[in-house]
Amino acid sequence: MNNKNKILVFHHSGAIGGGSVSMLHILKTLKTSGNEIKVICPNEPPHILNEIQDMGINASGIFNKNWVYPHFNGKTYNVFDPRYQKRWRFIKNSFNKIKQIIADEKPDIVMLNSMTIGWMVACIDKNIKTICFDRETLPDNGRGRRCNMIKKWLSKMTKTVYLSEFDRINAGSHANSCVITDKVDLSKFDDMIDKTRAKSSLSLDIDKKYILYTGGMWKVKGSHIALKMMKYLNDEYGLIFLQYTKKDIINNSIKLRIKKLLGLDYEGDALKLLEGINDRVKFFPAQQDMIPFYSACDIVIFPSTKPHQAMPIYEAGAAFKPAVISDFENTKEFAKDEKNVLTFKVCDAKDLAGCIIKLSDNELSHKLSDNGREMCEYNNNLQDLDIEIKKLLKSIED
Repeated sequence: MNNKNKILVFHHSGAIGGGSVSMLHILKTLKTSGNEIKVICPNEPPHILNEIQDMGINASGIFNKNWVYPHFNGKTYNVFDPRYQKRWRFIKNSFNKIKQIIADEKPDIVMLNSMTIGWMVACIDKNIKTICFDRETLPDNGRGRRCNMIKKWLSKMTKTVYLSEFDRINAGSHANSCVITDKVDLSKFDDMIDKTRAKSSLSLDIDKKYILYTGGMWKVKGSHIALKMMKYLNDEYGLIFLQYTKKDIINNSIKLRIKKLLGLDYEGDALKLLEGINDRVKFFPAQQDMIPFYSACDIVIFPSTKPHQAMPIYEAGAAFKPAVISDFENTKEFAKDEKNVLTFKVCDAKDLAGCIIKLSDNELSHKLSDNGREMCEYNNNLQDLDIEIKKLLKSIED
């Protein structure tokens, strides 16, 4: 294989989230090394498509969201659920389309930026090298027929890259696997804004202590835990709630009424928690520039309800902000309770609030902030990615 490769990348999300940010870092590294790259990604929302094109990389927004296999921590349907059956039929009927895309592009390497599109390995000629960057954690501790099917997809890749040793073991720790952690561009966080000025720019109360939650309205990210937490905190605390725009229009669609009847209206149930705290919660849509928000906050929380990609922990470290996170195995490799983060009992909003109050101790807060930055510099420094990607590409050479 040549030092310069023609690489075709499939990316599963149009939104700016941890998986998308990780992919942008990898694309920048690949481009700097002189590789020819094309990305297939969604065009709705268009954020990532625009970001990639702004980098001068060829990108097409033809990725269909129905190509995402719905079985990971964050979304999983019962196998008899009509939504699952419909999605699986769509995927099987898409094999020829994926094969044609790959045949037209003639790549040396195909990169899949999620295990949820791992099924595409069956569409790729064996002469083409394949790399899957696994951004998700398998549900049910990797047990069950569907998890075994995903593991089989991953084992067929030339190389599968995981975010943690926990995720690698959870997926079967096959020989063709390695770990590359999430990365943070530390240089962006070296230019933090004055906290008062940042609060003013975001129309926040200058006198409040702000807690930053970046996960949007999603159960696996713990949005309901973040809102419940506020009920245990007094008025000196406010919550910055990112990646969500509160809707003022009442939706009375039949679909929503059925969801409410079945107790499946997660968003509606979460918003009910705003009663009594509404004036202390500030909602913001997805952001491309996170610096004002990290500058304005005092604490970062990551209240995930299941093991999940933990980019906010590392960004908090980069920003010298203390982080409070759910106590899961996938983050314990890097994030240590009372050393560089505080951990709380999973799904326990009262315990989370207790950790927030504990950080009123300035000595503890500064210790976690400094150690969090040190953790990020050691484990998550974007400057290390170039060497890691070159090593990855070298490992799949003939």
